Amino acid sequence: MKPLYTPSQVQKADQFTIQKIGLPELVLMEHAALAVVSHLRERFGRLLQKSQGVIYVGSGNNGGDGLAVARLLSHEGCRNIQVVMVGDHNHLGESSQVQYRVAERLEVPIVSDLNLSHIGRCDWVVDALLGTGVDRDVEGKYRSVVEQINQHAGKKWVVSVDVPSGLNSETGQPMGIAVRASETVSLGFLKSGLVTGKAAEYTGQLHVHSIQIPRNIPDLEPTALLYEESDAISGLPSRDIAGHKGSYGHVFIHAGVAETSGASGLSALAALRAGCGKVTVVDGDPAKLPNEIMTHSWDPSLENQITAFGVGPGFGTGSAQWKRFLEILALDKPLVIDADGLTLMSQHPEETQERLKQRKQPTILTPHPGEAARLLETDTGAVESDRYRSCRDLVERWGTHVVLKGKGSLIGSPNRPVIVVSEGDSGLSKGGTGDVLTGILTSLLAQKISPAQALPLGVYLHGKASEFYSRFRGDGRCTLPSEIIEALPSVTAELVCGKKL
Repeated sequence: MKPLYTPSQVQKADQFTIQKIGLPELVLMEHAALAVVSHLRERFGRLLQKSQGVIYVGSGNNGGDGLAVARLLSHEGCRNIQVVMVGDHNHLGESSQVQYRVAERLEVPIVSDLNLSHIGRCDWVVDALLGTGVDRDVEGKYRSVVEQINQHAGKKWVVSVDVPSGLNSETGQPMGIAVRASETVSLGFLKSGLVTGKAAEYTGQLHVHSIQIPRNIPDLEPTALLYEESDAISGLPSRDIAGHKGSYGHVFIHAGVAETSGASGLSALAALRAGCGKVTVVDGDPAKLPNEIMTHSWDPSLENQITAFGVGPGFGTGSAQWKRFLEILALDKPLVIDADGLTLMSQHPEETQERLKQRKQPTILTPHPGEAARLLETDTGAVESDRYRSCRDLVERWGTHVVLKGKGSLIGSPNRPVIVVSEGDSGLSKGGTGDVLTGILTSLLAQKISPAQALPLGVYLHGKASEFYSRFRGDGRCTLPSEIIEALPSVTAELVCGKKL
């Protein structure tokens, strides 16, 4: 997994590199600029020299990186570039001042006006306005420039240096406004705010370059970890050629009632597709379920047959369901709680917390931001304003494992770093996709995989299946939850074979 760091941690790494290692700041700037230029070259190839571009620079170190980009491009023979200096160049730091003076001596065009024509006639834009230190809303000239850039988002190729200007690199929230980049070149380390929440609307393609900052900074522990394909490959459970249905666990699903019976069908079928041996839907209607799914009336004495239990989608929230929910909590089995199960918890917080403390097997909550808000007694805006904090608060309050759903889903566990899974697209924006995830996670737990492995793997498979189907169909807006289930075999095959199908 790839480590993620906060802006303050990145600043600490920079200072260590400069002050303790002795690598000059100008060297770091040079490597930052080289990284940005390499991506422009990759995008435009031989046309780069003849292309037109504008580089917007601010008065911080991010601006120094941008000035270095301009110098390197000028050296490569790019003559149709212009630097727009936003703010007072006298406020530049020492290293950035050096970059400014060198650019001037090399006659790189530097202007200070905000003429919209700068962008209108160019092929690409480099955003080197604001770095990782943004902690308040973007205003004044900087806001005007960001607005100008965003008027051309999707029409011009926009490369943001380190972070899209205006995006909070710790939380992923825009500070009033942020640049909508085509790609972001993150410098040194990947920042936590670039991979969750609204960040995906601003970062575009995301790259990270070390720029010579060492990896072994003392006392620098990542605030979170980014789950990658290699982790999914190693985490996918092996299949015993001599195995049988009893080898891979028996999942029980207690989900939809009559009017929401589709929820139980989706969860149950997803569980089978994810590899468990058997699935039983409690109080299910066989006529409304796939042939592969068994049904049984509720009976707590069935506990010995259960390997893992999923509850919540379409379950209901009345007094009878609350009583049944308490019986389910008493089962000594791994438990995934979603949807109405989470609503029941938020309606009866004290009693639920007491019951959760008595459980010995893992409990997993899978809230979307609205459900998380109810569990934390706050509102959705507060949850989304800092998803990392919200995830940790959920873990602390309920003492369980948590999957905070959304783009860049967060997985929290007691005494462990948050894990981010960035897979998933707009195909997941449909009712029923959460039911699918419940089935996948319950299935993996039934296969005796630890929550530390099962949760990120399940979220990855769920998101990747949606991406796969979008790739197959060409657009995620048409994807159905059942089609995500059908895409799971192709996703697992890609992981096993090591190549795209």
